[in-house]
Amino acid sequence: MDPIKIEKLFHKIIADIKRAGSERVQLFFIHEFILALQNKYRTYDSYLIQLFELFPALEHPLLFTGLKPEVLKVVIRDCEEVISEIPELNESNAKLLRKVDHLKAGLDQIHDWLGIDDEPREGSHIPSLKSSEEPGPENERNTGEVFIPVVEASGKFEAKGQLRKLKVEVVGESGSGHFELRPVFGVIGAQTGELGKKPAKAAGILLKEHIETPKLWKGTAQFEMTHTWHAGNSANVALSGLFYCEMLRAEKRREYFRLNPGIAITGDINEKGEVVEVDGPTLKQKVAAAFFSWAQVLVVPYQQFEQAEKYITRLNKAYPNRNLVLKGIGHLRELFFDRRLSLHTKTSLIEHTAQRLWKKKYSAVAVITIIVLLGIIGRLIYGPVDKNPVSVNFAGAYAVLENKSGLKVGSIHFGERDIDLINNTNSSIIDFYDISGDGLNEVIYAKKLGNYSEGSAVIEARSVTTDTTLWSTEFNFDIDFPKQQGMENLYFHVSELKITSDKKGVPKLMVMGDAGVSFPGILAKYDLLTGVLESYYLHVGDLGDMLLADIDEDGVDEVLMVGINNAYWMASLIILDLDSISGHSPTKGDYIPANSDVSSGQTYVLFPKTIVGQAFDQIYKYNSGRRVAHRKEKQIIAVEIFDTPRQNFMGVVSQGYLIYEFDYDLNIKSIISSDDYDVTARNLYEEGHIPFIPDYEYWEGFRDSVLVWGSGLGDL
Repeated sequence: MDPIKIEKLFHKIIADIKRAGSERVQLFFIHEFILALQNKYRTYDSYLIQLFELFPALEHPLLFTGLKPEVLKVVIRDCEEVISEIPELNESNAKLLRKVDHLKAGLDQIHDWLGIDDEPREGSHIPSLKSSEEPGPENERNTGEVFIPVVEASGKFEAKGQLRKLKVEVVGESGSGHFELRPVFGVIGAQTGELGKKPAKAAGILLKEHIETPKLWKGTAQFEMTHTWHAGNSANVALSGLFYCEMLRAEKRREYFRLNPGIAITGDINEKGEVVEVDGPTLKQKVAAAFFSWAQVLVVPYQQFEQAEKYITRLNKAYPNRNLVLKGIGHLRELFFDRRLSLHTKTSLIEHTAQRLWKKKYSAVAVITIIVLLGIIGRLIYGPVDKNPVSVNFAGAYAVLENKSGLKVGSIHFGERDIDLINNTNSSIIDFYDISGDGLNEVIYAKKLGNYSEGSAVIEARSVTTDTTLWSTEFNFDIDFPKQQGMENLYFHVSELKITSDKKGVPKLMVMGDAGVSFPGILAKYDLLTGVLESYYLHVGDLGDMLLADIDEDGVDEVLMVGINNAYWMASLIILDLDSISGHSPTKGDYIPANSDVSSGQTYVLFPKTIVGQAFDQIYKYNSGRRVAHRKEKQIIAVEIFDTPRQNFMGVVSQGYLIYEFDYDLNIKSIISSDDYDVTARNLYEEGHIPFIPDYEYWEGFRDSVLVWGSGLGDL
């Protein structure tokens, strides 16, 4: 290379490093110079020795957000090659080697965010990270913080996204006659002096929707890394949402919102609170900033949701284990409609009253009231305190346990993927029961719920008062289908659990689940007091729903489930006595399991496809049971069967279903078709795929084709 060009580039890089907005940008400037040398490191060692004296220390985890691991690997490799070839850098330069170790530890951290298996390094100087922080007083310092994605230039390389942690605090009442929010970080560009005005006004309007005459508050905004600068308006939604939350708290409201500190938000806002698009060319980098991080949810303007979703889909093809939830919003208030985005907090009445009185502690009335209140508190201290969990809410990566008054009494960490699955499927995987007999409920729950989990699900019983695990058991079973492939090392996942009692009043835990990517379904019965597996029922197909109901009126619940029978390719209804949870479902051919007999205590119903369902045989070979309900007052069992593909195929606008209503003797009382089913039937008829539209006579005759155990199933 031309030495003169190297000399000019060196001085340019030195100047760029001094002007760089972050340590990460400084690193990429150094890497730009390394690449320009084309492996001739010894020839230009004097330049490299001077340059490496400016080698940055990337000690903050945010500096690694937005980076693809492959990019950082190349930087580390090239830097280590330079150090190894230049003795002055390699010998007795512990400080430089520690800085390289920071990069390696950061790479390990990126792998962890993406779910990439890699050997962890020891001695990392990077602070330990959490995917989410538990909501509660112990993390009150995080209540006014969220992440915002930004884009920063990296020398001649493509601009890269990065997350920054934004914090807003209320510092007092405004003297300007309006809501006021001022940044204490550097602002670049035309918005200097204006940043904060629109977010403050939008937050103030939303505050007035809930408080008739609020005070005019003044707040400040800052980044966790205080030396950073900001340009543009993409932080405005986050600024406004944080300011609104902090003003609610400043108003000493008993109930208030906090933004989940594990989310990232990008979007501009107008004074009405309407969310405005961010600069289109920067969206890709901002999505990457959240994707390559530990953020749980990325919030974007709803107008840009589809484009952001495309970027995430592309990234997921390369990194399938990363689960970033995308949320599009059109107005500021929508941040508080989704419990993944915001946390609802309710202060106890005593604590709330005490806080308000303490502010007025020098008034005579307040002194008297405080004395009375202290007496009440003293009585409560020595009397019963309601720490009994009876309900649950999900916030971030946690299940928040609440007493009958809606106050938090504890929490359990599940992880963001489990919580997403619970929210999206309304899975019932938590229940309460007083196992210890002390008058306070223990919590029974399942974790590691989806196919993304390594290993089978885990079921636990936990005491909230002592914060200890009473028992824990793995949801795992030794099953074998000799004529099926891929049945080794199956992982089993829980979809639903419920508590009931046997004839002697002994509590039992019923757990329904499946074998992940394979077909078998499982219903397991556990001793609730000890967690010991007593028996299980094997179903040759997916199980979609479960309920407990005493349909034979003997004082003991039966278990009712719906699903798919793979041996017959039909939807199914299963009814099991509590003392007959064993064996397997009706089956035939290649779906016969080893070392198991057909359950003798089951009532089993198979639902063939209707003429509408048969029209889709080439692409939808089975119908499926998805819900079962018990209408006790009418002694009716209702089963919902999906008979068509989901949508957009041969006249299917939305998936059609049928509701079969049975009496307790399993006589069909009626078959009700949904509107979507009827629309699909009409479209199929008009396009010539079926010869007629099902009518009253068809349904009367179709009843006889529904197969009940022992009638029409043949040798099983």
